[in-house]
Amino acid sequence: MTNPDKKLVEIRERLEKTTPGEWKFHRDLGFALVNDKCEPIASPQPNSQQAWISWEREEDKEFIAYIKSDIKYLLEQVERLKMEDFGKVSEPALYGDIRAHAYQVELENVHLKEKVRELEIDFLNEKFAHNEAIKDWHMYQDKYNEAFKEVCKLQFQLGKYKAVVEAAKKIVLVFRVCKDQQKVPNEKSYELIYDFNQLLAKLEKGE
Repeated sequence: MTNPDKKLVEIRERLEKTTPGEWKFHRDLGFALVNDKCEPIASPQPNSQQAWISWEREEDKEFIAYIKSDIKYLLEQVERLKMEDFGKVSEPALYGDIRAHAYQVELENVHLKEKVRELEIDFLNEKFAHNEAIKDWHMYQDKYNEAFKEVCKLQFQLGKYKAVVEAAKKIVLVFRVCKDQQKVPNEKSYELIYDFNQLLAKLEKGE
């Protein structure tokens, strides 16, 4: 059986012999392994026929070679110590802790339910306000459409009034010329009067 103290001493010695500082990969150096002072630890050698990685120090190389087994051993020791500590807890104390934890979880559960209820109420209020806003929008849209139709009608009526006014202006102009020149109105003048009367008739009928 492995002596825990001896094993831990070996792991510590391998660690202390390595290049000091935090290790990291440096992209600008072709993913070389360096410490926090950018001191080289290992560099890739893709064109080398002897080794794919070149190590600066044998101690670092040995540390990496043992790192998997060392970590596995340390994790096993951590799990063992956790189980030993768990076994030291008396059943009443353990059950008391569980009950206290369960009570705390129940309180948090109640708090979360209240929060969910508040969020549901806020959601319903927002949904109601949204629906009311949509109703208002439809109402204003209907009013806008009605007003637009009225404006179109008024523009159409205005166009007819303008036509009547223009016809009246032509008649006035013709008769004024006849008066100035002391002439009798000709057939064209009476045609203008006829057109004017037709426009007035259409205007009265709303055509």
